Amino acid sequence: VDVVESNNNNNNNNNQSSSFESIHDMLRRPPRTEHSYPKTNRTIAACMLAMDDSIRLAEWIAYHYTTLPLGSLTIAIDPDSQNPERVLKVLDLWKDKIEIVAYTNDSDWLKYKFDEGWGRRVYRDDGSLAAWLVSKKGPVYRSQSHKRRQNTFILHCMRRYKAQLKQTFPYWSGKRQGKPQWVLMTDSDEFLTYNYIHADEEDETNYEVKRGTTKEMIDESRRKAIPVRYKIPPKEARVTIADWLAVEEKNYSMCWKFPGLLMSSYDSKPEARDALVPDGIQADQLMTLRFRKSGARLGNFSKTLLDVSWGMMQRYTKDDVQNIHNPHKRICGVNGH
Repeated sequence: VDVVESNNNNNNNNNQSSSFESIHDMLRRPPRTEHSYPKTNRTIAACMLAMDDSIRLAEWIAYHYTTLPLGSLTIAIDPDSQNPERVLKVLDLWKDKIEIVAYTNDSDWLKYKFDEGWGRRVYRDDGSLAAWLVSKKGPVYRSQSHKRRQNTFILHCMRRYKAQLKQTFPYWSGKRQGKPQWVLMTDSDEFLTYNYIHADEEDETNYEVKRGTTKEMIDESRRKAIPVRYKIPPKEARVTIADWLAVEEKNYSMCWKFPGLLMSSYDSKPEARDALVPDGIQADQLMTLRFRKSGARLGNFSKTLLDVSWGMMQRYTKDDVQNIHNPHKRICGVNGH
């Protein structure tokens, strides 16, 4: 499960001043009760790689069509899928509500030459090809092929949404082309929701510092995020993420980075699972209702929403991609915390 928590570099003055306040004091502010987020006709686009996960995909589309709302989906079906027709049948149910582009053949978008796009050196010092690429087998080749396919798809999908805007000004102008176009890079087992402030956040045992991060790094990210999280509308207001962004995006950057929260794979107890679920809904059939407990907040896994309408996205290249979770390392920063 992914949760919305901004981690932008260009926060406004209110966010900057909050760095002088302790996290515990910030978390004790009175909860916000008012909100003003008028309904708009905005939607959010998404890029996804899929493989034989039609059951999860059915729930994922329905959920995000309601909460984002999802207006466009670009999806590439893995060539090793056992039953791609089932995925296509799920997509077909939504074709009159969402713009869907589904690739069943990697040749439709995987445009690199054989020696391009890899994360490792492909040539030795003497100019010959590396052994792992010559053999086209083994763990190195499989790992590199997987990452290459992921990063190439990110590049293709983001460029596709950028091209739809028909930019008419130079990339260096610092302008937007029309309204923002937010794009989410995601998987079918990841669900985007608001990151509300909860009562247990003052308990630091809920946070685990992993390799590559420090407690200070995590705390600084939390200080930046808390003022934004206080602006999240209450659940009963039923404000979509696109409508929330329409008001808040002017104060922040072209990339929203938010932490990933890993949920337990064990079913929650029936009384917890069925709480607040209307009659007629089979909660035990839905991932978003079955699994109610999460693990520690690790701070090493994040996802992003990227606004491709900005001019600098006109020169988006493979060197900008970090990985499947972070489509633009210069704009969004490194993955995690």
